[in-house]
Amino acid sequence: MLDREIPHHLNSSIEWYEWAAKWNRIGYLGIKLFQLIVTAAIPVVGLTASTGPGGKQSLINSALAGVLLVAEGVQQTMQFQARWTQYRAASNDIRIEKTLLESGAGDYAKAEDPMRLFCERAIIIMSREHSAWTALQQSASEKATK
Repeated sequence: MLDREIPHHLNSSIEWYEWAAKWNRIGYLGIKLFQLIVTAAIPVVGLTASTGPGGKQSLINSALAGVLLVAEGVQQTMQFQARWTQYRAASNDIRIEKTLLESGAGDYAKAEDPMRLFCERAIIIMSREHSAWTALQQSASEKATK
């Protein structure tokens, strides 16, 4: 089986990209679901909260709006959606290369050293993803300073 021949750090990288994609997906979907629930609560509070002295309705609605703002700020800062798609793409690309290597298909069928070709391609995929991650961080940093 070729798994034993694939360098450990490449197998670890494949697993890491899979984990990172799942974690960022959960983060993104969790925050969006939370935002939907809080957003739906605002009109309900508006209809049910007391509007008498003390302004409970305004206070509660303002607090809910603040919670929404914080949740969106976390989403924008952490870039869950962008990271999720980047990590998923890198994971899928590396797995495709691994499948081609294991089956001896595509360029691997005629390669003089299939394992070397796989390592080169996997590193290129990881480098491309890292460059995209760096660009994403710079973009998020620039948005934060504006």
